[in-house]
Amino acid sequence: MQTATGELDQLYYLRAANRRKTQIKHVAILAAILGVSYWSALGTEFSVAKFIAGFGYAYDFFGRALPPSFENAHRILPRLAETIGIALLGTTFGTILAFPLAFLASRNIVKSPVLCQAVRLVIDSFRGISEIVWAFLFVAAVGLGPFPGVLALTIHNAGALGKYFSETIEGIDQGIMEAVAAPGSNQIKLISRGIWPELRPLFTNYIFFYFEASVRQATILGIVGAGGIGLEFILAVKHFKYPEAITIVIAMWLLVTITDRASGYVRRRLLGSELQRN
Repeated sequence: MQTATGELDQLYYLRAANRRKTQIKHVAILAAILGVSYWSALGTEFSVAKFIAGFGYAYDFFGRALPPSFENAHRILPRLAETIGIALLGTTFGTILAFPLAFLASRNIVKSPVLCQAVRLVIDSFRGISEIVWAFLFVAAVGLGPFPGVLALTIHNAGALGKYFSETIEGIDQGIMEAVAAPGSNQIKLISRGIWPELRPLFTNYIFFYFEASVRQATILGIVGAGGIGLEFILAVKHFKYPEAITIVIAMWLLVTITDRASGYVRRRLLGSELQRN
């Protein structure tokens, strides 16, 4: 009886000790988060007083910017169409480039670690640099206009989609991969019937997601001279045409909203029809 009581006491003390350790760990994590946040606030000159004072300047700005001006709507509409074109081509070419990169970066496809890591480095380089930085570099290389915007989105999307595609490929059932690699197997049939049906839904989602993201990015690439509606926005701001700038912001919002809704609808229809066929 005393032995059983001693074991229960020992178990109680062990559980209490574990709870204390967990509490100490949580307190340490919270303290670290607060410390990093405080350091970040100091480095970024975060100030509630400045934020509150900014309401006065914002009120003054909107007082001069409203109501919106539609005087130059004839210039805005072609720029919106140009923005869609930049996003569409950037996503299309980025997707085409992402396919070979993804397969070469997949460890269950490529058996050479050196080649795999080299391609992964290329992918990380492509996606690690912001679209607007790529756009600035391509503007310096090929000049002003929508073309450098297309190139910037192509490079960035190739890296981003290449990463997601390669992770999807690496998640394929190993049994299917072994069947594809088996001597004498009909590899084309196994890939088309075994691998591709697993990849297609996720690939479709990623492509549409990055098209939506590309539309949002294409609206601001014009700030560095890479075409699209962003070019009209920066010109309006530079010339203090705030009512026109507000009109362009509204047009950007409408463009992104409509694109997101349309893209979501098409994606649901495509994936729904695929599920019905399967």
